[in-house]
Amino acid sequence: IKDLKIAIDYKNSRVLAASIFTGGKKGYAQGLFSLVVDLQTGNVSHWHQEFFSDSLRKELKVKHTPDSRIFDDYFLDEIIPYTNGGFALLIELRTTEGSRGVINDNRSLFKSEPLPPRVVYNGNNADGALFSTVRTPYQPFQLPVESSARSYIRNTAGNMVIFSLSSESELQDIQVLRKVQEEDRTSHLISYALIKSGSGIKFLYNEKDKPEMSLRSASFIPGERVRRNPAIKGAIPNMRFLPRYATQISANECIIPCTKSNYGSFARIVF
Repeated sequence: IKDLKIAIDYKNSRVLAASIFTGGKKGYAQGLFSLVVDLQTGNVSHWHQEFFSDSLRKELKVKHTPDSRIFDDYFLDEIIPYTNGGFALLIELRTTEGSRGVINDNRSLFKSEPLPPRVVYNGNNADGALFSTVRTPYQPFQLPVESSARSYIRNTAGNMVIFSLSSESELQDIQVLRKVQEEDRTSHLISYALIKSGSGIKFLYNEKDKPEMSLRSASFIPGERVRRNPAIKGAIPNMRFLPRYATQISANECIIPCTKSNYGSFARIVF
């Protein structure tokens, strides 16, 4: 397994654990593993493996990628408990591509650690770019290190998949939120924010709208299809939002950092 995630289901007094599991000689991603721990007794139950189906692999087909490797660059981000004892598992496609002088590892940019390092740019010298590393809990992803000023990095964040499971850990539904996000040399504008709202959840993410990026949202309620919402209104022209750094402050509000030219600011988003 890789990147084990844990969530506490307070209403049902349980701990939920899940991960993407791999298999075969080459360790390709095979499916999702989950289990439940009862907080009252300490008993482990509902040990379950859900294999990625061939039909899902074809639906999420990526150009130049064999079907057997479709989920190798997906990462499990969230376990979302339901009040009825079920839960959802949320995964997202994330990759890093680079050229000469770059540490090229598809898993380096979005490596999941409790305290991942943050790489800070400190200018150039005769040998190229200078970086220093700072430990911080506030940046969930790791920026790749460039060893040459002429190097090239493209970071992408793609489709998101929501797996809904019952209280018995049986698969009930799969929903796909399709998106394509790309950013060169950095990754601040891509990926998403998760906002828990009432009986469902909302996703905040940037989407290319002609030459500019527009902040979009999508809603998901268990048992229903993912619904895309129109672009968020009231945004200042040329303002760029950083959704994956957003912080939820109430049931229908969040604070999200944003930039315009060389200025940084914060926006309050109300749903």
